[in-house]
Amino acid sequence: MLFRIFLVTLFMSGAILTNAQALSDLSNTRNILHFGLIISTYLLTIIYALLLNNPRLIRPLANVQIALDLVLGATLVLTTGGMRSSVFLFTLFLPIISASFLVSLRWAMGTALAVSLFILALTLSILGIIPPILDESLRLADPRPIIIEASVDIIFAFLLAWSSGQLATQLGAAKSEIEVSRGDLRELKALNENILASLNSGLMTIDEDARIIFFNVAAEQITGMSSDEVYGLDLAKVFPTVARAIEPVDPTASLSGISPRLEGTYEHPAGERLFLGFSISALRNADGLATGKIIIFQDLSLIKALEEQAQLSERMAAIGHLSAAIAHEVRNPLASISGSVEMLQSLANLSEDESSLMGIIVREVERLNNLISQFLDYSRPRPLLIAPLDVQELIYETVQLFRNSHPSVHVTLEVDEVFEREKMCLDREALQQVLWNLLNNAADALGASPRTQSEDSPLPVIPQEYPLSSPLPSPEELEGEPCTHRIDISVVMDPRREDVLLLSVEDSGEGVPEELAERIFEPFFTTRSMGTGLGLATLYRLIEDHGGRIYLGEPRRLSGARFVVELPTTLPSSTQAS
Repeated sequence: MLFRIFLVTLFMSGAILTNAQALSDLSNTRNILHFGLIISTYLLTIIYALLLNNPRLIRPLANVQIALDLVLGATLVLTTGGMRSSVFLFTLFLPIISASFLVSLRWAMGTALAVSLFILALTLSILGIIPPILDESLRLADPRPIIIEASVDIIFAFLLAWSSGQLATQLGAAKSEIEVSRGDLRELKALNENILASLNSGLMTIDEDARIIFFNVAAEQITGMSSDEVYGLDLAKVFPTVARAIEPVDPTASLSGISPRLEGTYEHPAGERLFLGFSISALRNADGLATGKIIIFQDLSLIKALEEQAQLSERMAAIGHLSAAIAHEVRNPLASISGSVEMLQSLANLSEDESSLMGIIVREVERLNNLISQFLDYSRPRPLLIAPLDVQELIYETVQLFRNSHPSVHVTLEVDEVFEREKMCLDREALQQVLWNLLNNAADALGASPRTQSEDSPLPVIPQEYPLSSPLPSPEELEGEPCTHRIDISVVMDPRREDVLLLSVEDSGEGVPEELAERIFEPFFTTRSMGTGLGLATLYRLIEDHGGRIYLGEPRRLSGARFVVELPTTLPSSTQAS
């Protein structure tokens, strides 16, 4: 349509400018036709444009335009001198090309036939065989040139129809193939994006300059950084360990010899330290040339923790079996020593110093006997009593008792709202013992002495309804306050697993030295002069029997130790039966 407007405007304007005086006479029929063609072309184009909005009219509209183009071309030829002198004879062949590309080869051949009939009529009119279409002056004395010219035009019309039809067919097939290829490409792109988005492993690619050029969704979740933040960054700014590992000594050396598997730590923006595993391979283009690296990484923190827990469980199991056997053998001689000393005390006339020494022996034997009893309780834990439990009430009561016995310690408490609405299936005494022992260990780490000092920090007896003397402050309420002795307690449901309770106790002490972190749950290992080394070991065994785990986590708000306990609120049937 635009091409038609361009041609009509160009040629008709040229005709008007070259024959301004002749065309100024509107009484001339030819001039009226010229102006009429220009005006009708513009009006028809407007109509065409409006009809294009209806998809059902596109094919009929193309047929109508081709027919009207034939009329337009024929009129131009007739009004500008006919076959002999018209410069617009070529416009007769344009509808043939349009029919080939817009409709079909059959329509192109039909249009060529219509053009041939028009040329034949002009020729017969010039030769005087039919009534004249133009002026008599156009007739020729020698008919051979006009016959040859007409024959060439007719043959050219059919050849043009056939060749343009073939070309249109090939272009249509090529267009269809391109559309199919584009569709396949879109499908492949969508499939590739879905695969990358569905990966649980982080995936990133780097170019030859070690700059990040791709970062998938899992990589964003693991690192806590968005793809927009890391795009174009040097790998060393995100994973310096990996960057050093893949950096060759010789800049021209190939990286193919590097170990494809690496492990290292990553500092999450939230402050958590993650243990990641990396797999590295070459990124190649379509020609097979290396253009960078593909790095796949996973968060192995939980697996690493489980491996360490399994190793610790194996060590503790071996120590427990051996120690239990020794404890049984030691307990009998202790009973004999204690009985013998008491008998000597009752039979002999001892001096004050001798009686004092005998008392020391009895007390130490009793202390050793208590220690062995504790250890035997550790090695033979009681059966679990799983029942619906009001966790919030138990936590509040235990914490309140601890506050009353340690008034110099600032205790904050965070409890998930879910505990206000639902009861959890747990062992009441076990949960109370875990929290009480962790609080007392934290108090010992802070150097905060209780009102009534007890060597073994016994489990308190909580009444059924224990009144809270005052509400506990939240961690935010104590932020910025200089608290020398502070303990933060958090009791929430694990966001990753809905049936797991997370209990964390964090203190503001000096923390656990890194070299001792792996041994703190071993039996008889203690850093306190008066400690037995069975407190954390007993907790470890008790929590393990629940199907949970306890570990030393990274500090959140304070600078000391942070113990995290994971307790499932629904135990396997085999565990419950035992």
